[in-house]
Amino acid sequence: MTFFNWLKKQSPQGPQDTAIVHKLKQAFPQHPEDKLGLLGAMAGLMAWVAYVDMEITQEEIQAMEKALQQFSHLTQEEAECVTKIACEDMRQLSGIDNHHYCEPLATNLSEAERFGILKTLFAIAASDGEASNYESEEIRTISKGLLLSTEQFIQARASVIEYLGVIKMKRG
Repeated sequence: MTFFNWLKKQSPQGPQDTAIVHKLKQAFPQHPEDKLGLLGAMAGLMAWVAYVDMEITQEEIQAMEKALQQFSHLTQEEAECVTKIACEDMRQLSGIDNHHYCEPLATNLSEAERFGILKTLFAIAASDGEASNYESEEIRTISKGLLLSTEQFIQARASVIEYLGVIKMKRG
């Protein structure tokens, strides 16, 4: 089941009114609020990882847009809008705890869907040519918030092994 199909039949539980979700409600008033809550949570985590190094690169933005299109079946224009909202908020709210983004996903997505998000976060981290140690450790924290095991974290991290900062340091 794709994330979008899952969105069609689920309603999220828990607080959903983050700044990102509030802006998504304004940008997409035609979409149900509960669906925007999950979309905002996913986009928030993506932006969170992209901004760990206090900079969001064009490659990370493109990877986020591609992932949002894949998971949510958004148009290119919609994915660009969601990515822009998430990235702007991350720059303003970088000190906020990521549990606001993890909780709705952990509560409402299957383990396989959460694992897919974890792999996507690593792909975003690696999209600029290197998944830094800081990004990897932030994703480790997120994996716990998504209620995933250490083994799942290691498996997801292995999907970008050639981009891991610690590996690059040892080779260089």
